[in-house]
Amino acid sequence: MKRTPMSLPMNLLIFFSWFSYGAVLTQAFNCYECWSVMVPGCGEPFKSDAAGVTVKSATSNQSCIALRETHVDGNEGIARAVVDLTECTFGKNKCQIELNGDVTKTTCCCSSNLCNGYVFSTETTTLSHSASCSIFLQGILLIFMLFLPCIIS
Repeated sequence: MKRTPMSLPMNLLIFFSWFSYGAVLTQAFNCYECWSVMVPGCGEPFKSDAAGVTVKSATSNQSCIALRETHVDGNEGIARAVVDLTECTFGKNKCQIELNGDVTKTTCCCSSNLCNGYVFSTETTTLSHSASCSIFLQGILLIFMLFLPCIIS
């Protein structure tokens, strides 16, 4: 049985169908919105079903953010929201810890569905990287599909 290589137009059609599907999954996502001073369930431990915790949609130009300010006297405030990417100057899917006098500020930006609902930890702060992985896998798929006719022949 002789194999026939797929045509470039067919490869491109398959790729763009797959990429469009992935773009829908990775560009539109939801973030939690709340402030622990007003909504106790927004603090630690986080309770996504607490009264006052809402879900807001974000676009590809936005990011989910989780922010914790801890004062030396033990008082703490946590906010979770949607922000423009310009607010995440240290990068997407990363955290930054700043010390400013008596206040420690931990800010985490992420870009996958409800990613700002994790619990802050003093040992580590981790975020979901599912959006980054999805884009990486789509790129690998593109390269594979573009070279598929050369591999088959």
